[in-house]
Amino acid sequence: MFVDGHAGIGKTSLLKAARSRLRAAGVRVLWAGGQELEGEFAFGIVRQLFERLLQDASPDERRRLLAGPAALASVAVGVESGRGAGGGSPDSPFPVVHGLYWLTANLAERGRLALFVDDAHWADALSLRFVDYLAARLEGLSVEVVVAARPPGAGGREFAVLTRLRERAGSGLLRLGPLGLEPAGALVRDRLGGEVSQGLVAACVEATAGNPFLLGELVDALVADRVAPEAAAEVVLSLGPGTVARSVMLRLGSLPTAAARVAEAVAVLEAQAEPRRVAGLTGMSVEEVGVAADALEAANVLGGERPLRFVHPIVRQAIYGGLQSRMRARLHARAAEVLMEEQGPPEAAAAHVLLSEPRGDRAAVELLRRAAGVALSRGGAGLARRLLERALAEPPSHDQLGEVLGELGVAEVLAGGELSPAAEHLERAAALTGDRGLRCERVSLAARTRSYGGDFAGAAALLERERAAVSAEDRYEALRLLADEAGIGVLAPLAAPAALAALERHAGRSGERPEELAVLAELAGKRWLEGRVGEAIEFARRALAGGRLLAWQGSLSWAFNHAVAVLIDGDQLEQATSPLEAGLAVAREQGSLPGLATLTGLQAIIAWRRGMVLETEALSREVLELFAASGTSVPDPHYWAYLGAALVEAGRLAEAEEAIARSGAGPGLPNLTFGGMPFVARARLRLAEGRPEEALQDLLELRSREKALEVRHMRFAWRRDAVQASLALGDAELAAELAGEQLELTTRWDIPSARGIALSTQGLAAGGGEGLELLAQGAALLAGSPARLDHARALADLGAALRREGRRAQARQPLTAAIEQARVCGATALSERARGELVAAGARPRRQRFTGAESLTAAEWRVARLATQGHSNREIAAALFITVRTVENHLARCYRKLGIGSRQALAGALEADHH
Repeated sequence: MFVDGHAGIGKTSLLKAARSRLRAAGVRVLWAGGQELEGEFAFGIVRQLFERLLQDASPDERRRLLAGPAALASVAVGVESGRGAGGGSPDSPFPVVHGLYWLTANLAERGRLALFVDDAHWADALSLRFVDYLAARLEGLSVEVVVAARPPGAGGREFAVLTRLRERAGSGLLRLGPLGLEPAGALVRDRLGGEVSQGLVAACVEATAGNPFLLGELVDALVADRVAPEAAAEVVLSLGPGTVARSVMLRLGSLPTAAARVAEAVAVLEAQAEPRRVAGLTGMSVEEVGVAADALEAANVLGGERPLRFVHPIVRQAIYGGLQSRMRARLHARAAEVLMEEQGPPEAAAAHVLLSEPRGDRAAVELLRRAAGVALSRGGAGLARRLLERALAEPPSHDQLGEVLGELGVAEVLAGGELSPAAEHLERAAALTGDRGLRCERVSLAARTRSYGGDFAGAAALLERERAAVSAEDRYEALRLLADEAGIGVLAPLAAPAALAALERHAGRSGERPEELAVLAELAGKRWLEGRVGEAIEFARRALAGGRLLAWQGSLSWAFNHAVAVLIDGDQLEQATSPLEAGLAVAREQGSLPGLATLTGLQAIIAWRRGMVLETEALSREVLELFAASGTSVPDPHYWAYLGAALVEAGRLAEAEEAIARSGAGPGLPNLTFGGMPFVARARLRLAEGRPEEALQDLLELRSREKALEVRHMRFAWRRDAVQASLALGDAELAAELAGEQLELTTRWDIPSARGIALSTQGLAAGGGEGLELLAQGAALLAGSPARLDHARALADLGAALRREGRRAQARQPLTAAIEQARVCGATALSERARGELVAAGARPRRQRFTGAESLTAAEWRVARLATQGHSNREIAAALFITVRTVENHLARCYRKLGIGSRQALAGALEADHH
């Protein structure tokens, strides 16, 4: 439910009434209210909802509530998850939000649960992100969510998420309107204590637009001014919009001066207004504060709660708004000092520093740094950036400046957006850093940040300068910098030729130190660039042995990723799977969405190499969702290309067109060694659409890019498609040239899939008897490789060539095998092409089946695959960021399509369709 209404219209009263009813019905209710100052706290509303509940829970109960993915919520609610060390901090708020969803789900297992968020227009953005995430996934949970907020433009923070929550509420959206004459008359009579004229009631309703709170304040002002009932209507109509402020100030004016000082202090402290803090802010004793608070309560300015609270936010706004700006800033500065003296959560005091004037206070800088650290630990990089920008403006002392700049640079990287300021801050921090290890760490992060922004040459130059400075002092730091610089070279060889050349001096490294392992991994990448796949595989194995490289650099390590990619491109798919799964486990434990996305992307490439179309689609979609959720600037265009290529193979060309358009294929795409897939995907789409000229243009563009980079890897094997396009255009000479290039490359890239594709490509270009022989050799080699779809394509090419040569009977066997293999791969387009050739060869094949594994959607396939690996429905939902009900629905459809009745039969049904 979403309750929408202006300040004073009765939202809080309505929510309190609903809370009482739910509690009476046995529902557990958690309540939080937004306040202007607490809007600066990362997950402030979330802490109100869950912190006390978890702190009061027994250790066993707390462990149960924070089990599984809910452990990631612990950083937001301020309690230990009990999962031990090594969890790390999330690099975006999404893992924490996801963890909070599972905390809520765990709570709901014990019975119905209701979450109330009042005054959500003052809530912090991260808490609202959680509420929105939860509201979209309530199906299957015994949870109710009730939110109240002012309409857009009526005061408070404008969050798009509030608009989404209003839309999600649907019929549960309740817009509170003004009081009519009859209820307004009852309120006026009650306040004035007797009969009143209809004219007075109508005047009051007109002056306050029927707002209950404003109406009450207006009548109180009439009483305070001792206006005669017969003249009240005329007086009311003369009052302006400042009536509430005037009424409050009149009441304060009748009280001792100390009461006004206490009211101002409470307005500044807001939810932190404990009497001892008000005393510290005003210079009064706690007893004097208590006396003043009693007077304010009697005057209907404060309520009777502790901490001290105003009777309504409008009263607080009237008093706070009445303070001069300099006075407000001084009071906030003093409030920060009071809270710092208590040594409580740093974010509480930091919120006041943000509202005070910079004054070169060293303690304020340290406070802001600590608060930024807390924000980062909760995934609140945007808030951390703001806190550190304020620390920089304080300004920090000379010895603090490097730390502030370094921490600000990290926050800016994680917060996303423009990266050049982050790189600049990190470089300045490095220049001010005396500690060699920390200096190198900051230089490395600055270089990576430059790379994310597309400045590969600048990044490599930065690392090279630092490497030259440290090589004589610390050879291991120099090795680390060399590995980072060479990692840029593996992506963009022209940016770091010196580093790639320098790697050769370290080929004999033992790998005892993690820096040596990183160098070996990048040596694997260099051999990959040179097309020497056997040597590349050996270096990659050495780099990944024992998992030490992953443990040192984590799931976003370029060296780790490059070594795994080399194993994949070398057909060592099983050997790549183990370190890849270990890396995914680390990324999940740390809540690193970019890490999860990057490594899931490598899983998608494995699926593509195996020719599993549905799996490639599912994993590519998962990658893109993870990158989108992370909100980082890590580039992901080639995963749109893998998705598009999979959709082309599935025969879904309109969807493929949309995906490939988002891959950025075209002249503007950066020329990176791993970035050729957008051109391959678009070329395959154009071939499927019967547009060979455009397909060939894309592939010749890729050819020129690879020549410019002077690379000889065979990740994409695009020349087979280029030969097909050339032959369709009648250019047999170009087809032969391209096929010859592919075959020549395999003299170094000597693995079954590459050799088989090259021979098949050569046979396609040669034609005639020679071509048939080459096609048969290529298909035979591919049969012993992991490349099942390439094998199916080679069989289809062989069968089609036999049919064209008039050997129709011989054509039927490879074509029949191609149909079945393509069906298993989910390659509908190839299966249909082979079926057409089989009909032309005089056979009468059965109609295509649309049951079994090939009928599953990508989402259904992903859920089914995880289920066969022994994961529970809750574990699957956690891994895929979906609800348990969604998992149940996907599995139910899988059982129906596969013709099975239970989870136990799932693995067998999938395997039967894949063999």
